[in-house]
Amino acid sequence: MNPLNFDDLKELQTCCEQQDHIYLKLNWDMLLNPEEENSLHLAEYRDGRLIAFLGKYIIGGNLEICGMVHPDFRRQGVFAKLLKEGLNKQEIARYRMILLNTPAASTTGKAFLGTVNCRYSFSEYQMQYVAAENRLGTARQDVSLRPAVSEDTAFLSRLDADGFQCDYQETLQEYTRLSPAELAENEVVVVNGTDVGKIRLSRIEDRSWIYGFVTRSDHRGGGIGSAVLKQVIDREQAAGRSIWLDVAIENPAAMKLYTTAGFETRSAQDYYTYEV
Repeated sequence: MNPLNFDDLKELQTCCEQQDHIYLKLNWDMLLNPEEENSLHLAEYRDGRLIAFLGKYIIGGNLEICGMVHPDFRRQGVFAKLLKEGLNKQEIARYRMILLNTPAASTTGKAFLGTVNCRYSFSEYQMQYVAAENRLGTARQDVSLRPAVSEDTAFLSRLDADGFQCDYQETLQEYTRLSPAELAENEVVVVNGTDVGKIRLSRIEDRSWIYGFVTRSDHRGGGIGSAVLKQVIDREQAAGRSIWLDVAIENPAAMKLYTTAGFETRSAQDYYTYEV
């Protein structure tokens, strides 16, 4: 099996997305991160041509899997072979949960999952900021952001455990492995000198992606989220970047904040729990 070439991967992604009219969530911020375990990913080449990819992403103690097969090589068992290879007994035992991801609009993805022992778990939206001007209006002035440093790793992990039900120890290990520059993509939300939340900005080409936006449970509902989002929107727009985010459909408070701010849904992803 040939080593993965990212130019080949981008070409395959473009081909599949155009053929199927979908958006594939390949987590490019993780793929391009030299600290990530990119050796986990599986690629199938034939005659020097990438025809299939299976991505494996360790997030909060869980393993998320997504992938694709070139339209000319589908219905030949290619992805089933990659999944069997990528989910051996040793791999399965390593993670709290294994999630299989497919675009909600992908008929081929849904058809494949119908052959796998899995059950629907949740969905999330990819949203883009489209408002002509910041619609959040006057926000709190006592909210600021600062880049995270190594001393913040435990705090960031507690926020993930509280807000996203991630495994604290697994998440702490992930933060500890980050370089100072990578850790600084996480920004700590500060109110009157107290750390109350975090938000992560991943900048890829001309897009800024918002991830992991959460505040402490005892500081929610007071306008902090609106103040943080307004700052981020103003800053990223001033830099000439488009602004995107992922949000779970089951998070109505976040959905309300984002739609009020001026975000619109561009695509949806469905997640299925793999059952051994």
